Amino acid sequence: MVDNLYNDSYDINNITPLVLYEFDFSKVPELKTIPVSSTVYATNNANDDLTNLTFNSVEYDYIGIEGEGFFSDLSGEYSTPELTIDRERFEATTEFQSVENYWTLNLGKTSNVPWVGVVVKRIITIKTYTDSFEDLNRLEQRYVVENVLENTKKKWVLKLTVSLALDADNILDRKLASGYCSLRYRIPKPDGIQAVATISAVGGSGNVTAFSVSNAGAAYDEGTYAIKITTGSGANGVFVANASSDGIITSVSITTAGTGYTTGDTVVIDGPFHYIPLNENGCPYGIDVSEVTGIDYFTQAGAATTAFKSDYCGKRITDCVKRFDPSEAGNALPFYGTLKAGTQKTETG
Repeated sequence: MVDNLYNDSYDINNITPLVLYEFDFSKVPELKTIPVSSTVYATNNANDDLTNLTFNSVEYDYIGIEGEGFFSDLSGEYSTPELTIDRERFEATTEFQSVENYWTLNLGKTSNVPWVGVVVKRIITIKTYTDSFEDLNRLEQRYVVENVLENTKKKWVLKLTVSLALDADNILDRKLASGYCSLRYRIPKPDGIQAVATISAVGGSGNVTAFSVSNAGAAYDEGTYAIKITTGSGANGVFVANASSDGIITSVSITTAGTGYTTGDTVVIDGPFHYIPLNENGCPYGIDVSEVTGIDYFTQAGAATTAFKSDYCGKRITDCVKRFDPSEAGNALPFYGTLKAGTQKTETG
């Protein structure tokens, strides 16, 4: 027993915990098509001779990085930590210079390379004094840069938010907290304006014969959009709004005229969202508008809201039900989380 205690103590005292960081700029929407290496590998540690560390055949640049606010996974909380980065050393890396050249020369941008949306992988591992890495004993955490808190010539201070691995390109790589969906739904366009129309003419039974667009909106993708009539007592009408290549709603088409509608009834048209493509882990029901019943919006906490820019899928199965099975009729849901295989009303496979 004494020998075991000695050996355990020797092992503990001859290993060094290391924190490695990987900054993936290709997750920023404007940099998704970048053809060059867009991941910066960095760490606050170096070899004894101050040369860069190599981990899993990847070289990590020796850069001053200080993190705070990282919570243990055992705490049951999602952390929103901050990273302080030595800007001069970071900008000197070959990978960041490639990103910066693509940003300025290929895309013609005059602003700084954007940080918001960058995915940060934080790897905690150990290194023995014999310079060998213990690859199996490591912890990986994923975060997304939410905001730049400080930007000076010497440093960046970044606010991070947990990513829930939603950025992962491979479904098998998505390690989620229990009950959370790995699919990405939609993002309200920041320059978007929601369109509004009214019923301008009806027939004898209240069947709709014409619409008038009172606010054409802005930033819509060309195509058709769901609508919701928020006043009156009409029923059974089926209508879609049509957006042009100019990003505005030009008309509302009548598929089924319905009954009981009156002139002046207000029509709210679904807001201009960016729907995540399927090949980027997008929600299939976000792509196919026919799956959506109504255009009700909900906050991240699940509360109803009329503001389309406050709409945010909370990644829970309850959020899925509110959007895609509001009457709880037992419709299949797109929910793809750790509950999927055995959860009632979710698709399988």
